[in-house]
Amino acid sequence: PTLDGSFNIVDQSDQLRLLKEVLQKHNIQLKSNTGAGGGSSNDIRPITVLNAISLLNTRDAMRIGGSRGSKQQDDDDDDILNKMSRKVYQIATEIQTPFQRAK
Repeated sequence: PTLDGSFNIVDQSDQLRLLKEVLQKHNIQLKSNTGAGGGSSNDIRPITVLNAISLLNTRDAMRIGGSRGSKQQDDDDDDILNKMSRKVYQIATEIQTPFQRAK
């Protein structure tokens, strides 16, 4: 098989760079504005958001497969929420589509 030119390999550093660009375009800050030096316990690392988007993509791919009933889909959503904070989930769902388009 040959590649048609629309296929790109994007490594993790490229994904993180793109993620930061998308976050900036959507005015989403991962760091709290405490004014003090150093990180805050409320800061969210970009890799955390990237991993959350990956979980959402996996969930969505399983739904497209059509083998999951609505009860299973609800369980999948609960499982995803147990793996991340509500804030991370909110950010990931907000930028999932724009991030995919940027890749």
